[in-house]
Amino acid sequence: MKKTPWFPFSIKPVRKGWYEVNECPGFMDCAGMHYWDGKAWCFPEHTPITEYTSAAKRPWRGLTEKPQ
Repeated sequence: MKKTPWFPFSIKPVRKGWYEVNECPGFMDCAGMHYWDGKAWCFPEHTPITEYTSAAKRPWRGLTEKPQ
């Protein structure tokens, strides 16, 4: 599955859903999954990530097409 380029945290996803978030500053191949609820990034259990949490300020990427 093709993925988008990495986006900075200042750009928000257009759609709700799961996205890869860079978990290791300086290493773009170290990603974890986080949920975008349309307003905020959330941890896998849908707990919102506050702006004070470093994970809220990391690059993210999504898929270029809908999974089948």
